Amino acid sequence: MKTVLIADDDSNMVQILSHILSEEGLNIVSEYNGKAALDTALEIQPDLIVLDFVMPIMDGLSVLKALYQSEIGFKSPSILLTANDPGEYRPQVEALGNVRFVEKPFEIEPLLELVRELLK
Repeated sequence: MKTVLIADDDSNMVQILSHILSEEGLNIVSEYNGKAALDTALEIQPDLIVLDFVMPIMDGLSVLKALYQSEIGFKSPSILLTANDPGEYRPQVEALGNVRFVEKPFEIEPLLELVRELLK
């Protein structure tokens, strides 16, 4: 069973994503701030991370930078959720590697298709 880490400071978003992705047969681990997401990702090394860009303590981009540049050589794909135009951050994110932007609000089916693609 593949594991997905969901990190968002909006508990409703975490619940929605957890429900949708668990119905896909995925094991879900949730966090509500960037620092906790980073610590958990380093510990469990999930198969996929879905995280919000704007979170307390540490934003999503900082989490991804720390993960992909960590000693453990983190390589799993990530989805960065954002309500803002990702334009100015796109070069930084693309330089990290296997990260995709999904803009909020998003539609469920395209998100599920992306998750399936990234977990192949």
